[in-house]
Amino acid sequence: MCIISLVVVGLSACEKGDNDVGIKLADKDQNVEIQVLDTFTVRASTVFLDSITTGGNSRLLAGRYTDPKLGTVQATPYFELSHTSSFKLEDNSKIEYDSLVFSTSYEYWYGDTTQYQTISLHGLQSDLDKERTYYNTSSVPVLSESLGNKRFKARPKLGKNLTIRMSDNLGLALFNAAKSDKLQDQDDFQIILHGLALLNGANDNAAVLGFKSDSTMLKLYYHTNNEQSVTESIQTFTLSSTLKFNQIQALNRPGKLANLQKQGDIISSTETNEELYLQQSLGFATRIDFPSIQQLQNVGYASLNQAILTIKPVSGANSSTLPLPSQLTMYYASTKNKALSPVYTSYSTTQQVVSYTTDYITTDKSYSFELHEYVNSILKSTGSEWNGLLIMPYSTSLGVDRLVFGSQKSANKAMKLTVFVTMVSK
Repeated sequence: MCIISLVVVGLSACEKGDNDVGIKLADKDQNVEIQVLDTFTVRASTVFLDSITTGGNSRLLAGRYTDPKLGTVQATPYFELSHTSSFKLEDNSKIEYDSLVFSTSYEYWYGDTTQYQTISLHGLQSDLDKERTYYNTSSVPVLSESLGNKRFKARPKLGKNLTIRMSDNLGLALFNAAKSDKLQDQDDFQIILHGLALLNGANDNAAVLGFKSDSTMLKLYYHTNNEQSVTESIQTFTLSSTLKFNQIQALNRPGKLANLQKQGDIISSTETNEELYLQQSLGFATRIDFPSIQQLQNVGYASLNQAILTIKPVSGANSSTLPLPSQLTMYYASTKNKALSPVYTSYSTTQQVVSYTTDYITTDKSYSFELHEYVNSILKSTGSEWNGLLIMPYSTSLGVDRLVFGSQKSANKAMKLTVFVTMVSK
């Protein structure tokens, strides 16, 4: 405990709103001490949230890598392609088929992009269900025959485009359907191709890539032989805006993490070497409780000034290929470990989203949550039970970023709750 003592004369202080009872000191001889307390128990556990919806997400995730903390992380997208206008070609020998190409570009990567990985295109056995909600745990049957594949190194600094030459049997089926006026609408198109899945190499240990929806399409190349020249043409079939989803798995999870199977399952940090795990796409979050915080009522403080929860990544758990999440957020947690409403910045209606900071002396990185309002509500409570907190990565787009950080008892970057209070004495 650190104590900063100040002597004041005629001090008058109060907090805005109803967050604290203000203090008003009339005695000129009274002392005000700002005490910093950081010995409160922080109970922390890794929990398994419910499956998350990934249908309709703006980003397709594909790839596979081995995470020493979470196991083999694998992402597989399933999607339909859109054909909203008629595509008709004259049925004559001057128009000839050239090729069919899958084309996309990636805007996100997580893992080692210097390693080779394989993406193989497979057709779906049936259309995606318009009435079904698809989750990160969902899957649909695919055809065994590959329609095209590519082994490559992502190397985003050298370019982010990916093209895969596809089966000429499929290309000719689309081309001949257009020449016989049987490719007029979406139904005609899906008679030939229900949809696609991007499958990963079984032994890949590289990266998960995030492909942009607006750049993902099939391109049918053909040409027309004129008397004096050749005219080259392209027909595109774009990604469906709604009928798509990402399956995201953690295979061969190590240790006690393998026991996290259903919503609400929880493992104390004491069973995971005092480490805690966050990975939203896999459903991993961290639950935080402060069982001893009401003991602050026995201190006889005059005002609660601030409460800060600081967490630090475990040394060596993250790297250039497995970087830290840029931002984290927090939710209130039910007794069954369900995420309730978001935790706001104290006395506001703004969801609390925090970025990591770097100590320029030690180079340690940390995330800090401001919990003034939350701690104050517990101190005002007459009960013995209150909602816990859930920490999870924050992002507006789907990804697989993860964080490993230490519990309060960790010998490697321990978390800490720091409370600042005002004490008054004569």
